[in-house]
Amino acid sequence: GAQPLAMERRVDPDDGEARTLAEALQRYKGVYSDAEIKSYFVDECTPLPCPDPPAAGSPAGRIRGLEEWLEEQGIEQYLETVVAWCGKNRATSLDDLEDNFQELKAYILASEIEPGERVRVKVLKGNWRGEYIASVLESTLEGVRLRHEEDDFVETIGWKCLGAGKYTMEPVSDEEDEADVAGVLRAGRLRVDPALGAGLELRWVKLGYHVDGVEAKPGQPDLRVGDVIVAMGTALLCDLKEEEVEA
Repeated sequence: GAQPLAMERRVDPDDGEARTLAEALQRYKGVYSDAEIKSYFVDECTPLPCPDPPAAGSPAGRIRGLEEWLEEQGIEQYLETVVAWCGKNRATSLDDLEDNFQELKAYILASEIEPGERVRVKVLKGNWRGEYIASVLESTLEGVRLRHEEDDFVETIGWKCLGAGKYTMEPVSDEEDEADVAGVLRAGRLRVDPALGAGLELRWVKLGYHVDGVEAKPGQPDLRVGDVIVAMGTALLCDLKEEEVEA
């Protein structure tokens, strides 16, 4: 039978994390009322699937014609990964695979990525469109858990988000990594006015000082919002603590 609502875990579309109602109430406490949070949990969050037991003599997640379909898609080497996905998502037909193929491909990709590897994530929809580099922390039933390299922010991107055209994710190769570094690092001069100072709004992140704002005066021709200052003179700021730099 269905689980009581208090025990049920649902995937929050805001971050792809699965949580209980109590956890949702704690997360959004002070932002929304308890009634609003409960309504959001019931109406917007997706229940985690509870796979039915396999039929006698039938492997869990195995679909008639699955091997042939995988060969047609050129992904026959991922049979066991696809079987696991089918069992987790209660997929019972090839139509289920066709309808959720993008999500399935994201799941396969994540199965190939080991914790510690670096990936490039592109955000295609929403207010935070752009791309960033992150390190893989782990793959879970809900999605892939990442740590942003720029500011150490940790998030879980759900499989459904990766498979729904909101995010794309791909490994960062060593060659690409070297090319990226060569392409983005640049030197510049900092303007400092005796009265106005540098006119910069800075925020400390893992790599150094993130430029959040640049005043018109004195102006900084060599800086723009979104840049990260990683060195001053010959001193590297990467991996230092802010108090160490200011000292």
